[in-house]
Amino acid sequence: MLSNVERAGQAILKQIANQTNRLNRIFPMSHFRTWVGELLNLDKELSNSDLQIILVHLSRDKASISYDSQTIKFKEAGQSVSLLSEQDRTISSLKSIIIDLTAQIEELSARIATLSAKAQRSLDSKDRTSALAALRSKKLHETALTHRSDTLAQVEEVYNKIGQAADQLTIVRTMEASAKVLQNLHTEMGGVAQVDDIIEDLRDEMSKVDEISSALEAGSQANHDIDQNAVHEEFEYMEKKSKMKAEEAQALATHKKLDVADDFNRPDQDSKPKVCASSDPPINLMEEGVQALKGLSLDSDGSCNENRIVEREPDTVAES
Repeated sequence: MLSNVERAGQAILKQIANQTNRLNRIFPMSHFRTWVGELLNLDKELSNSDLQIILVHLSRDKASISYDSQTIKFKEAGQSVSLLSEQDRTISSLKSIIIDLTAQIEELSARIATLSAKAQRSLDSKDRTSALAALRSKKLHETALTHRSDTLAQVEEVYNKIGQAADQLTIVRTMEASAKVLQNLHTEMGGVAQVDDIIEDLRDEMSKVDEISSALEAGSQANHDIDQNAVHEEFEYMEKKSKMKAEEAQALATHKKLDVADDFNRPDQDSKPKVCASSDPPINLMEEGVQALKGLSLDSDGSCNENRIVEREPDTVAES
């Protein structure tokens, strides 16, 4: 049984925790009985003994409610339980009136619908007397419904105004607490003069940071100039080295051209040797070849440019 009571108490407190409005934490006793039965999905209405056990558990074990025979009030989050006040009892009475009037209006609406159907059936069966009686009763119920609806509207307006005032009270209290917090913070800050001194000190320290940054940048610039000089020296060295390589490549190309010309003018064993025609007196063939190489330049097709080469017999010389 204790475990069931504990589970019921936890379910009730969990549901109440979602209610932030003060009015929603106050219940008429009769409404609380019905509300708990619906919350716990009970098949029948909660008995008086079960209700008292739950109330004692919430009040003594959980310290969450204060109550009397007509009203129950749940404490607000973060606060201790307070005794019931006349405001709490008034709010509970208004909620009880609203619940009762709502039930009466629903009952009157259902009765009016029933009487209207009865009058129609009597009219269809040609029973004029029953039809008139049903219509007269319907009119009485409609008058009562109008009165109940007007009363409910007035009571709900008062209840809503109380709820609005309760919300405003919460806001005012929060603002009052906030003002005290701001006042304490301003006291801790020491006022405007203290803030001015702090800002002035902050500016001084920030200027020191700028000075240190400027000094570091000057040192970095000096190191940067030294690095640039080294870069220029290395570039000049690489440029000279590249120039030397180009000259060596040009000399090698010239040497290859001379080799090609030498191979071109060397007579084959199976062919007739080629010599340049000249009007000079006959000379030794070897000496003639050397003289020819000195003035030789090759075209792109490998032919002699300045000295014309002609075929001659090995044992003959050019005639004048």
